[in-house]
Amino acid sequence: MEGQLLKDRYRVKQPLGQNALRSGQRTFLAIDTATDQPVAIKVLRFGPGFEWEHLKLFQREAAILQALHHPAIPNYLDSFEIDTPDCHGFVLVQTYINARSLEEHLRGGRAFTMAEVVEIASQLLKILNYLHSHVPPIIHRDIKPSNVLLRDRTAHSTGTVYLVDFGSVQNLVAIEGGTITVVGTYGYMPPEQFGGRATPASDLYSLGATIIYLLTGTHPANLPQRDLRIRFEDIVSLDKPFERWLRQLIEPSIEKRFANATTALQALQQPKQWEQSQIARIEQPAGSSIRLRAGAEALELKIPFPQLSRGIRMPPLSGWGCIIAVTFWWIWAAWLGASIGSHLCLGLVSLLLERHLVIDQHSISLKYRILSRLPVSWQEVSRSQICLLEIVHDSRQKSKWGEQEIKGEIIVWAGNYPFRINKLGGLTPPEIGWLSKELGDWLDLQPSIRQVEQTDATGQNSAQSET
Repeated sequence: MEGQLLKDRYRVKQPLGQNALRSGQRTFLAIDTATDQPVAIKVLRFGPGFEWEHLKLFQREAAILQALHHPAIPNYLDSFEIDTPDCHGFVLVQTYINARSLEEHLRGGRAFTMAEVVEIASQLLKILNYLHSHVPPIIHRDIKPSNVLLRDRTAHSTGTVYLVDFGSVQNLVAIEGGTITVVGTYGYMPPEQFGGRATPASDLYSLGATIIYLLTGTHPANLPQRDLRIRFEDIVSLDKPFERWLRQLIEPSIEKRFANATTALQALQQPKQWEQSQIARIEQPAGSSIRLRAGAEALELKIPFPQLSRGIRMPPLSGWGCIIAVTFWWIWAAWLGASIGSHLCLGLVSLLLERHLVIDQHSISLKYRILSRLPVSWQEVSRSQICLLEIVHDSRQKSKWGEQEIKGEIIVWAGNYPFRINKLGGLTPPEIGWLSKELGDWLDLQPSIRQVEQTDATGQNSAQSET
């Protein structure tokens, strides 16, 4: 089509690219002879491989662009049908943006700094916020490096970001029983989009995959995966707050992603406030006296010992009830004599003790303190050695000597050093479940449940099934 004059106005100059996923479509650079300005024209040809669904998407793109007015999105200029000896189809005319795509920048050898990646992500989130704020939301459905343009940087700017190619756009909520169209690009599509469904959170996933491509230089589909999630952490080392933000952006489960672009942008710009709000939403079991503080740099856990954490409480007594209770305790103490004295001392000490676990950027330490101040024992190991989070549930072990109760506990392994958070008991099963999730999320470790072996009365071992 090079050199042709379309609609007696648009002189075709050269191709700008071809979308292989939508056969029959090509984009050209042209000159609007009426204004002498460059324009981008997209041509949908009728021919081999053409499907009516292509025309439906093409017409939807034209309708959506007419309703959009944003400096980072191409403006709709014109659309018409053409019928020439070498081409029969439809044409969409848009403003031309003289900028290279992120794909072209990377292939040209440009390496993006962390600050530049954050700036690009921020600009894209602002564009998505504009699109998703429409009623109903406008969902791009094909965000990827080749559809994001970046005008060359200046001395004080990363460059201006533009979002193009709205050929996969969706602006209507799919109704049950309606036609489902699967569009997008493999590696950048979230799981729900393979089923033809898309929400604003679907664009956030594609944005996350695009960021991963910028950071690693590798197509997301070629990166290792675990439980359907891209394991970019195995390829590139990032600041922990940004790593957690990016991980939430590409969660396979749509319920675990950011709900919208506004929330994602706020979390990107204010990571500490976002992480604190995440922690605040996790409910601690009712009645628990455990104190947990977790931020971007450190986690601090204080656990009172059993007597204090459970809180010994006497029922309210008065009159004869009080006299009878005091008399009973005096008789009981006198009968036990010296033995009870030793037990009372131990009980008093345990009332004053607490466990204090601290994990920061450098180390993990577990201390036992009296009155929250005087340490009586402690252990400390480099944080880099943390390798396993192990959970042991309450259980009973039978043997020829009788039945033994095994208390549930949480163990953070740093190399061969176990940090046993509940070694002396005191935590309830709900508290163990809550703390294991908190620690697992903060350390990015999947809790491992220890398989406890039971021994019956004959001395035979039988494995207790793992839950």
